[in-house]
Amino acid sequence: MAFLLIGLLFLVKNNDSPYKVYEYEAPIGMGPSDLIECFKDIYSIDPRIDSLAFPKKPYLPEDLGELFLHKQIEASGYTTIKESADYFFVNTMPILSEYVGNCNGRTHEGRQKEWAKIIKESSSFQDRPQDHLFICQSCKCKNAVNGEMYDLAKTMTYLIHEPNAKWVTKTPKKVDLPKHVIVIPYVLHSGITPFNHKLWVEREYKISFIGTTSRKTKVRQILLKPMVLEKPYVHIVSEGVKTLKRVSAVFDKYVTDMVNSQFCLVLQGDSPSSRRLFDAMVAGCIPVFIGTNYAKPFENLIPYDDFSIRIVEDEWLYHAEEQLERINNISDEEALQMQSKMMRYLHYIDWRNGDGVLDGVLSNMDLITEGSEKSVQWQV
Repeated sequence: MAFLLIGLLFLVKNNDSPYKVYEYEAPIGMGPSDLIECFKDIYSIDPRIDSLAFPKKPYLPEDLGELFLHKQIEASGYTTIKESADYFFVNTMPILSEYVGNCNGRTHEGRQKEWAKIIKESSSFQDRPQDHLFICQSCKCKNAVNGEMYDLAKTMTYLIHEPNAKWVTKTPKKVDLPKHVIVIPYVLHSGITPFNHKLWVEREYKISFIGTTSRKTKVRQILLKPMVLEKPYVHIVSEGVKTLKRVSAVFDKYVTDMVNSQFCLVLQGDSPSSRRLFDAMVAGCIPVFIGTNYAKPFENLIPYDDFSIRIVEDEWLYHAEEQLERINNISDEEALQMQSKMMRYLHYIDWRNGDGVLDGVLSNMDLITEGSEKSVQWQV
């Protein structure tokens, strides 16, 4: 009787759900919890928690969407059997797996080969590869997913932070790239708590940049010019570089400074996208985009232009002082309206809480299925 009731509850919940999804199950010893435990045994830290303790690249806390996607699917109520699924998730946990290496008697390469065998032998994949989603959301995906596994992955819809060809393959040619891509958010800083903001009028800094100023990009070099540093309402926290006048270099101040800022500069670094955008949004700091208008997550759902400011690159390079002054003159009333709009969309970018990111992914899959997806230009 208990099993019958559980089955009936599952059917009722699943029939009421807008989606039916199936996540391929990892073999014993290769699942998310197995890899997490191996990681902790090897490094004695939790890969989900931000710190300076990570021994190599990538910086895992921002690239663990693969782990949180698994958790969001489990909690969503969308799961079903393979035969009834609208969409299929192939989550080989490639970034965590590659970082861990040997785990439960298998190497990363061994795990990827096992996964490739599972997918190749799946009749659902053979019939409907376009309805399968593969996640690898790091700039190191080309190291973690290659050979036969990548050949399979590129026939699916690829979930990644940035459609950057050099992130996914060592031979970045059009024929070697995934046909469909969904841009997904970075994982938020573990120390930033959603919907627990400091009041706007109590925030100490009007305009902040919190990141590395040593990146070799023209837009970041402007931050170190006297005309910027001398502005009393501009606050720059440069992580990992020497202390300059009015510039601190303390990693642990990242969260404190983010939640204590009203407007946060989002500048291109080694690539156009960065975690900083999502940290700023959840911290209640209005993003100020500077430079390239790159593809952002779920633009079909999140009206970024309604709550952000954009400064084109030339205006920043040649008129940064005037642009900063323009932001400084925005009234509290106007800024609070922007912040209020921004708060409505936080669930779509928060991997750690709820299942809104999964909903964003699935809404984009619907667009792909309908043939109405917005074309995303791969960076080569």
